[in-house]
Amino acid sequence: MQSSQIKPHSQNNPGIIPNPKRLVMTVGDARVGKSTTARLLIEIYLESQLNLRVYYSGNRNKLYAYQLLLPIAQLPLTQGGADQLLIDLETFSDVQVALSDLPGQSFEEFRQFAQEVMLWDAIAQLGYRITFVHPISYRRDCTDYLQELFNCYGNKADYIIIKNLYFGDEFPYYDGSDIQQRIQASGNNELYLGKLWRDTYELLESLDSPYNYA
Repeated sequence: MQSSQIKPHSQNNPGIIPNPKRLVMTVGDARVGKSTTARLLIEIYLESQLNLRVYYSGNRNKLYAYQLLLPIAQLPLTQGGADQLLIDLETFSDVQVALSDLPGQSFEEFRQFAQEVMLWDAIAQLGYRITFVHPISYRRDCTDYLQELFNCYGNKADYIIIKNLYFGDEFPYYDGSDIQQRIQASGNNELYLGKLWRDTYELLESLDSPYNYA
């Protein structure tokens, strides 16, 4: 699936390989490519031979295709879920990146979860920093979600904006916006997700197969 590779917006961007340890979360509006992005990140991290742990939140495990390659655990947005995440990261101290795929439009639930469990302080003590990976399309809801996320956490986290070309190459509510200027001014990244080959993509989805099978 060469056309689905994530490509940098600028050659000056450091890319998406985590350094130092990272808790990477795919976030954003519903049906904008979060789980697709999470699957591609799994492929990149495995190919880069990083020590990886993977989680999903919500009722559906959309990363099921990778169960045979590595364990994928549910991460409830509760105190119990946070406790298990921290136990995992402390027990497996060689983990370089923990990846969590969050459900669409879950910002308020995540905000309450992070506040109640003091997530930032807890993971910082284990040597991790949070990166939000946020796919966007032409829809206004995508930019509104990103604005809300950045207003809440600002420079406490890093951000990677994924311009998903599957939905077209125009991003009218993001390009030239205040939030784009703030993202770029704070040294964060924009990447392009190339348009997927629809038939190949849908076949892999129907077979629950990893993308590298294509």
